[in-house]
Amino acid sequence: MIQTAFTPFKTKLDKTLTKKKITVLQINLGKRCNLACTHCHVEASPKRTEELSPEICEQLIELINRFPQIQTVDLTGGAPEMNYGFKQ
Repeated sequence: MIQTAFTPFKTKLDKTLTKKKITVLQINLGKRCNLACTHCHVEASPKRTEELSPEICEQLIELINRFPQIQTVDLTGGAPEMNYGFKQ
């Protein structure tokens, strides 16, 4: 027999869902990498050339400066240090 009744999610949860402020911003800088790992979720490799443009990088910097609650910027995507504009 197929059960047609269901329990609403809010009944199971027992409280209202609320959002927290964003404190981490993860930025995928591109797909350029000096490795070609088969497990890479973005399929990065030395043959890939995709990377963020200088204009998008500037917009991201403005965004980070505008929202002081962002405490952590996580740079990801291939090997971020291979990005043309990456500075340590």
